[in-house]
Amino acid sequence: MFRRVPNFARDGVVLTTLPLALTLSVSTALAQPADPAPQPAPQPAPQPIPSAPPGAAPPTAAPPAAAAPPAAAPPAAAQPPAAAPPAAPPAAAPPAAPGAYPSAAEAPPPPPPNEAPKAENPRRRSGVVPVLRLGFMVGGSGEGTRECEGSACASNQEFKSDYDDVSGPVLLAGDVLFHVSPGFRLGPGLMFLPKTKFDFEDSSSDYESGNELSAGLVGEGLIDLSPAVSLIIRGFIGADFLFPGGDLEDEIDDFTITAGDSSLTCSQVDSFEDASCDKGKGPFIGPTFGLGVGVLFPLDSVSLRAEVMVQAYEVEYVLADVSTDTLGDAKFGGSGTGSRTFIIGGVEF
Repeated sequence: MFRRVPNFARDGVVLTTLPLALTLSVSTALAQPADPAPQPAPQPAPQPIPSAPPGAAPPTAAPPAAAAPPAAAPPAAAQPPAAAPPAAPPAAAPPAAPGAYPSAAEAPPPPPPNEAPKAENPRRRSGVVPVLRLGFMVGGSGEGTRECEGSACASNQEFKSDYDDVSGPVLLAGDVLFHVSPGFRLGPGLMFLPKTKFDFEDSSSDYESGNELSAGLVGEGLIDLSPAVSLIIRGFIGADFLFPGGDLEDEIDDFTITAGDSSLTCSQVDSFEDASCDKGKGPFIGPTFGLGVGVLFPLDSVSLRAEVMVQAYEVEYVLADVSTDTLGDAKFGGSGTGSRTFIIGGVEF
């Protein structure tokens, strides 16, 4: 069924072979009705015969070229396939209903395994912060003085004695602090120490002086050590108020003045026309200041705190103030100067 194409290359003529599709279409053309005979294709111009090298046999004449087979249309199978229509874009997913969970494709990617989500810091660093504090005194000491001042006083009427402070031991305190900046706050503060008592070296029993209330200005600096802990540096300065009580109150009420061989009460001195006596009245006021350091633990709605505080104080008190026209004036009283150390816990709102 295939027609053999003569091999002209061995006869010294190089021809271009027809496409294989034309040769395979001959069988299809024989099976169909004969069409009018096509015009013979033009013969290619003969190529020049290369000259043979010396000593080689002369080339033989090339046989006449055979007529090219009629061209036929390529079979249907050989037709190039039609281009496929462009693919339609994927349909958009319908919007999710309100409150529905996002799909896996819409959910945000999880954080890398080496980066845990940061915990929210609940600390408050603005506005007003009320603070309640409860403390216990762990030690204290000072020096007490008893003296008489004025022209009516006899010479060398000044006595000093060291003491151990055995007051309290409970301290009640409260502050109202205003944030000046995230790391500093300022405001008024109160401290109440009931039943202040002192153990003097030259006395066999404790001396109770009454109740103390300290009022002043408080400043606190905050330094973050971690998201859960902050360092507190506290300072305060103000006034210490001593409300007489116990032994001090009894001594004021029973005060007597020794004049020569006799002792006179304050009411007896007032009975003279040229003399007066005024008993001491509280509260007695003196300066106080202190420093503290502690830690703050912020929670969801409140913050807990713990601190160590040292308070220094000086209070002067008056037993009686006597004035006479003939002897002059005399002021009987004393003072206490010392310091105390407290361990304090508290809560901030």
